[in-house]
Amino acid sequence: MKNRKGFGIIEGVIIVAVVLVITALGWYAFKGRTTTLKTTSTPTTSASTHVTTSSPTPSIDTSYLTINEWGVKFKRPSSLTSMNYTITANVTPSGENYTVDYAYLGSDQIQALADTCKSSLGILSHTKEAVAGFTKVGDYYYHYSQPQQSCTDGVGSHADAAKLQLDAANELRLQLIPATLSLVK
Repeated sequence: MKNRKGFGIIEGVIIVAVVLVITALGWYAFKGRTTTLKTTSTPTTSASTHVTTSSPTPSIDTSYLTINEWGVKFKRPSSLTSMNYTITANVTPSGENYTVDYAYLGSDQIQALADTCKSSLGILSHTKEAVAGFTKVGDYYYHYSQPQQSCTDGVGSHADAAKLQLDAANELRLQLIPATLSLVK
């Protein structure tokens, strides 16, 4: 008998086949959980690995951002010509026993001025549970968290992006902290 070391051709082919099957299943699961989200002002798309819904065609009114998945809309800040959002669903906050969906708000207009400003306008939270600090609109509770800092250093060409981000976030804060969301009919 020979003393063989390593893998033979058959074992190698089996290992490669198993790796390919696992990769294909992972890719299929990832693609099945992503969706393209649309905004009411521009055809910008965002993807989230946590969303399993698809968006209907957005409304024509570009003065509002409609979050179709939640059935709500709010007035777009007057300093912006467009807004977008990315939803992350079913997140359990640390130490809590409820789940929250997050809409990360952004603007291609700000991102064009500074590429570090992708989701720079804060987070709108959405849950079925009554949570302190959240406001009930329809059957859900909402909360807006504005950005904690500028998405740029505010120097040179980024100064315009920082000012636009600050102005838009302040306008959103005035609208969304008292939760002036409207239900989409």
